[in-house]
Amino acid sequence: MGCPGRSTFRLIPRSGNRRLPSKLQNAPSVPVSRQRLARAFSTNQPSPPGRRPNFVLSSGASGTTIHRLTDVQKSLPVAERPRRPEWMKVRAPSADSRYFDVQKLIHGQNLHTICEEARCPNIAECWGRGTATFQILGETCTRACRYCYVHSGKPEHPPDPLEPLRLAHTAAQMGLKHVVVTSVDRDDLPDKGAGHYAATIRALKAKVPRASIEILTPDFLGYEEEALEVVLAERPDVFNHNIETVRRLHRKMRGAKVDYDKALWLLARAKEVAGYPVMTKSGIIVGLGETNDEVVETMRDLRAHGVDVVTIGQYLQPSAKHAKIDRWVHPDEFRWFRGTRPNPVAAQSRTRRKEGRLGGRPSFVS
Repeated sequence: MGCPGRSTFRLIPRSGNRRLPSKLQNAPSVPVSRQRLARAFSTNQPSPPGRRPNFVLSSGASGTTIHRLTDVQKSLPVAERPRRPEWMKVRAPSADSRYFDVQKLIHGQNLHTICEEARCPNIAECWGRGTATFQILGETCTRACRYCYVHSGKPEHPPDPLEPLRLAHTAAQMGLKHVVVTSVDRDDLPDKGAGHYAATIRALKAKVPRASIEILTPDFLGYEEEALEVVLAERPDVFNHNIETVRRLHRKMRGAKVDYDKALWLLARAKEVAGYPVMTKSGIIVGLGETNDEVVETMRDLRAHGVDVVTIGQYLQPSAKHAKIDRWVHPDEFRWFRGTRPNPVAAQSRTRRKEGRLGGRPSFVS
C-alpha cells in the first residue's frame, strides 16, 4: 500500500526481447512521489537524437491516473477515458491575457476558428497571445473523420461571400504577422471551396500586406488540379495539407473517400503548380494505434514528396464517440522523432502549438 499523498508506480526495466524473470514480474509496486517522478522525466538531459527513449508513461487499468513506466517498444493501452499526463495539461485563460478580447472580436465578426470548432485545449494559450486559426466555408464538414470534433453533415448554406473581408479585417485588428486559414471539407461545392480560399487570400493581402499567409486545405476531392491552380495563383506563403496518420490507419480513420498516396500527390503537385518557392507542410497525429516505425516511414514519405515542414502531435479524444486514444506519447519520443527526421530542412527546430485540426498536441516543426 502506498504512502498517503503518493501515487504507486512500477518500474519495468528495458529487457529487449527477453522476458523478465518471474521474481521481477511479481515484484510489488514501489511508491514514488509525483515530485520524484517529475524529476525523473526532467528534460535537462534529453535522449540523444536517433535513439529510442527507454520509457513512456501509460495509464493503468483503473483509468484514474498514470500508473507505471513502460518500455516504449511495448504496447501502451489506455483506459476508456484516461486522465491527461502532466505534460498535456494546460492553464485556463488569465484575466490579463488577450483571450477575451480575441473572443469578442471573432464572435463579433461572426467568424469561425478551428480553435473552437475542434475543441482545442490550447485555445487559452493561443488566444491569450492574440493569435487564432481561422476556419472558413462554414462550420459543417462533409466528411466524418473518426478523430475530429468538427460537426459533420450536409451544409445548409453556401459560402458567405463577405467572410473573406471580415476575416481580413479581423486579422488586421489582431495585428497578426502570420495568418493561418483552414476550412471544413465542402464536397457539396463544384470547386470544393477553392474559390473561397482564393478570395480569402486576396482579401488578406489587401488588408494585411506584410503578413505571411498559411492555408491548411482539404483534399479538394475530384477537383484537385483545378483547385491547386486557383488557390496557388494567389501565392500563399505556406501550403499545408495534413496527411493525419500512417498508411495502415489512413482509410480506417479518415474514410473510404480519402487516399494516403493522393495526399502525398497533392503536396508534391502543389510545388509544381505554384511556379514560385511555396513552402509545403503536413501534420501527423500520434496515439491512434500507429507504431513509431510507421511514423518515421510516413515522415520519409512526406520528405520524398518534397514536404518542407512536418508537425507531429498527440491525439486527444474529443468525445466518447470518437476513436479511442491508444497511447500517451512522452516528450522524449517527440525528441526521438525529431532526431530521426530524414534530410532536415532547417538549421534549428522549434515547438509550436498554435494551430492544428486537433490542437492540444505537443508538436515540433523540422
